[in-house]
Amino acid sequence: MASGPTTAADDMPRLQGLVEELLLGTDGSAMERERIAAVVRNRVMGTPLPTAPHVGAWTGIANTGAVPRSTDDSAPRLAAAHLPRYSGARDLQSPEEFLERLKDFCLVTGVPADKGLTHVVPAALEGGAKLWWRFVRGFDSWEQFTVAFRSEFSSIDAKRRLKPELEQRTQHPEENLKEFIYAIAMFYDRIREEVSEAEKVQRVLRQMHPQLQDLAEGHAYNDLAELVKAADGLMERAWRRFQYRPPPLPSNQVARDLAFRPSQAPDHHSLPQPNTMATASFALFAAAPPAPPTYHWPLHPAALDPSYCRD
Repeated sequence: MASGPTTAADDMPRLQGLVEELLLGTDGSAMERERIAAVVRNRVMGTPLPTAPHVGAWTGIANTGAVPRSTDDSAPRLAAAHLPRYSGARDLQSPEEFLERLKDFCLVTGVPADKGLTHVVPAALEGGAKLWWRFVRGFDSWEQFTVAFRSEFSSIDAKRRLKPELEQRTQHPEENLKEFIYAIAMFYDRIREEVSEAEKVQRVLRQMHPQLQDLAEGHAYNDLAELVKAADGLMERAWRRFQYRPPPLPSNQVARDLAFRPSQAPDHHSLPQPNTMATASFALFAAAPPAPPTYHWPLHPAALDPSYCRD
């Protein structure tokens, strides 16, 4: 018995299985889902329909060769809603921030660099930035555009101001050590001067939190990559210090005889009464030992365990 034409209902289980298989190959993030959607959308929309009349496998509508006009414009509207914008010198975001967001947008939507220059950048620029774009009349490559964009919209003294900002950029008590290292590396990328890896490492060691400085003392690192690899070990050792608790005093333990017993101060009444100076000296000697030095800005547990703030 001859089978009839394939309908949309017949193909739906296979299509759903294909979608599930594609999703299993991702990490589940919105960026990965958008990337897959962009690839599928570009493939479907870029494939010409056959000219011979037939029944569409997905729609069940006879096709005479004319491409029907799509009534679903949700994809372009969604892309336009997330398109980063830049208005010029008075924009609150820095040129570097905008370029990063623009690059991410092109990556997510599957737009290549050459198409980004002709289709995305003109739509993303507004105000004074749009006037500049029209004046320069485009660029031959993405690299050429980014260099000119930074030169045009970065502050005149940007490099001079970046250096003292780098000097003042210490690790916050709640900041993860590896994120701090990445931030210092980005500072050097934006300053765009030749700096040795040894100098970068010394910068990080100098400006990281003092409690982590103590743990890194005596260790040598050839570059920032080595320091990043060692960061987990440093943070783990700092976390163990956070976890330390002194033993409980003897109470109703099963092994009470094994519990720590603090030393007893001598009975003052059984001692001969010394002069005033000797009394002060004895009181100082008999007092509890001095507390270890503390930091004015102690390291926060959130800097060592990312799950700390989620508990």
